[in-house]
Amino acid sequence: MSKGAAKKTLKQNIVRLQELRTYALSVNAIYIILRLVVFRQLGWTDGLLFTLVNVIFMAIYMYLSSLAQPQLDLNGNLIDAGHELNGQNMTAYLFDIS
Repeated sequence: MSKGAAKKTLKQNIVRLQELRTYALSVNAIYIILRLVVFRQLGWTDGLLFTLVNVIFMAIYMYLSSLAQPQLDLNGNLIDAGHELNGQNMTAYLFDIS
């Protein structure tokens, strides 16, 4: 992979992970607001399922983040930009799940 393509992949991976994190935080905030304001309750089963779903999301997010981790040499130069998260491969299924 050329340096230009590696830098482009690195930037795309950073943007993709930021989007995923923003979407997840937004959905969680909307859910909590709706449960507390509209329904005026948050039972222990709701809290347990909410926690379970977020643990699963965090596991997938951490895995995607580790795939996108760039490799740098001792001087800080980019060797490998990590796995391309925008590709049509197995990571596309992980984005569908999360």
